[in-house]
Amino acid sequence: MMDDQFGAPSVAWAFSADLELPEGSPLTRIGPAASAMVGHPARRRIESLVMAALAELGAVARWMTVTVEGADNAELDRARVWLAEGRLTAAEAGRRLGTRIAEQDLPGWVSGWLVSARRRSGGTTTALAYPAMDPAETAVGLASWLQDALADGGISEPVPPCAGHPHPMVPTVHEAAPWWSCPVGDLVRPWQTRPATVA
Repeated sequence: MMDDQFGAPSVAWAFSADLELPEGSPLTRIGPAASAMVGHPARRRIESLVMAALAELGAVARWMTVTVEGADNAELDRARVWLAEGRLTAAEAGRRLGTRIAEQDLPGWVSGWLVSARRRSGGTTTALAYPAMDPAETAVGLASWLQDALADGGISEPVPPCAGHPHPMVPTVHEAAPWWSCPVGDLVRPWQTRPATVA
């Protein structure tokens, strides 16, 4: 996913434990624990997208507890190596994402964030969300994943219902915005809940 956003070859994610960061590099100040990234702007973006997707799914979404766990530590390690090798700068990433990014925040922006959905009926499913991806694409991906989690949890009603049909609507991106569409027809409506722009 991210390779398309930043134009980097997938080999750039190869892990190298032998890499040494230059003394004084802002990347050395980033702790390894994802839990330390509670106020990270990339986390706030993912949380906003999760909240929008849940709001769109309606009341039945209360049957799940969805949590943004944090940036995956292995992903952060790969991102630190990639960034330390000079394959991307905070200024370039900020330009491409349309927001100002501090150097120390960059690994969180280009890493996958673990999102978990725990169903009341039991069972948890997880997904990775990438804050550097287009927000509409990420929101739609999260909504589709949450629809699957609800169905796997025994929710038999279509969520959200497609008017006049027995199936649910399908999340899709139309003109850079999240929409609902009929799987056998056309676009139905734009999302009523817009993900907040978080930077």
